[in-house]
Amino acid sequence: MSLIAGAASLVEGDVSMSCNSRYPVPIMSPSASVASDLTLEEWLQEVLRYNSKGVQLDFQSTEVVEPACRVLARVADHVSPLFAIP
Repeated sequence: MSLIAGAASLVEGDVSMSCNSRYPVPIMSPSASVASDLTLEEWLQEVLRYNSKGVQLDFQSTEVVEPACRVLARVADHVSPLFAIP
């Protein structure tokens, strides 16, 4: 989490859909084949916990966009600026 505390104004992350769960959720990973136990929601909570940096999300597939938007809707009022790059 040292990047969160740095001087950058944005924190960037790759969002993929987990494939190792009974109920797939958006995870922070460069691809679904790379294992990660950090969900998008947990990652956003950590960013918000340390400061109010902007967030840039790179969606790695179209299937993750809708579930990620549901997560973002829950936290969007607390993250500014918010960018979504398809």
